[in-house]
Amino acid sequence: MDHLLQYYAALGIKAGASLPEVKLAYRRLVKAWHPDLFPDDPWRQMQGERRMQEINTAYQHLMGEFPALPASRPAGGLGDDAYVIGINEIDKQHEIFLKMFEKFRDTYASPSIIIVDKDVKMKIYLYILNMRRYVFKHFMTEEEYMIKYGYPKYFEHREKHDEFLKKLMGLEDDYYTDNQLSPNNISDIISSWIAGHIKMMDQEFGRYVNDIAMV
Repeated sequence: MDHLLQYYAALGIKAGASLPEVKLAYRRLVKAWHPDLFPDDPWRQMQGERRMQEINTAYQHLMGEFPALPASRPAGGLGDDAYVIGINEIDKQHEIFLKMFEKFRDTYASPSIIIVDKDVKMKIYLYILNMRRYVFKHFMTEEEYMIKYGYPKYFEHREKHDEFLKKLMGLEDDYYTDNQLSPNNISDIISSWIAGHIKMMDQEFGRYVNDIAMV
């Protein structure tokens, strides 16, 4: 931890700074201290070389504190780039979520069907419960990345996560209290989420993170 504090100090930033802050500080220092800036001043060149050594060492160690961002698409994917945001861990979780939804849709959803059998309704309730648990875990992963990379739309994104979880809990309540509800309602809610969130908001977040990674 002491070494990390020294690295932050070497870049002139506070401990725990976000990735954009680290990169911005590094770029500023390079522009101020690179030896090539002093072609006619050997003493300043020597200072610059020494300072750049400190700056590069600090930068490399601090960059190692941030999660890697392999942009490969998940193996065995659904084959649709609209679901791939370029952050491997999140892409794999999206893959699992989409497969869970496809399994439900193939098993239960058909036009105008109403489930009245109690055993089937309990299976649907457990499906929604398990999906909510998985979605919660997935949202935590996404939000950790957002905090780590200083995503400016973090609170807006988190609010949408909370809204979707509330919808899933509402579906659980409907089934658990034995109200009749068409599985198509579940399908419509999740389909809307996929179209409006994964294909739009998550893609925007993915572009933000991958743009930073390329700097």
